Amino acid sequence: MRSAVRNRRVAFVVTLALLLAAGLLGRLWYVHDRTWDWSLTISATPPKIQFADRNYLRSTADMAVPVGAVDVGRTLGGGVILSDQWPAPYMPGVIWVRDGVKTSTYALSGGPGRNRLTMWAPNS
Repeated sequence: MRSAVRNRRVAFVVTLALLLAAGLLGRLWYVHDRTWDWSLTISATPPKIQFADRNYLRSTADMAVPVGAVDVGRTLGGGVILSDQWPAPYMPGVIWVRDGVKTSTYALSGGPGRNRLTMWAPNS
């Protein structure tokens, strides 16, 4: 009788541990898929961000933010996305993300292409 109860407790603990591990692994994969970071939380300035359905990659050489740059959105981690070409008929090639302490430069991944912004509206 005691061994049956003990076996059920062990099975419960193992099942709980597997569910927790699956949840953590799912969160880790979600963050990596969105930002290319292997962490459980999303940084304000991750290596990759999505803006207007396009991917932007963080640059190693930060450029100064132009005087006319405006707030055009937020990253998943809460960083402020800035652009000096907004609104624009085509995707801006460079955007900046400010996280409160520093500002990082991001370049459009895959080139400008022919992606017009006429079908995309901010905050919709």
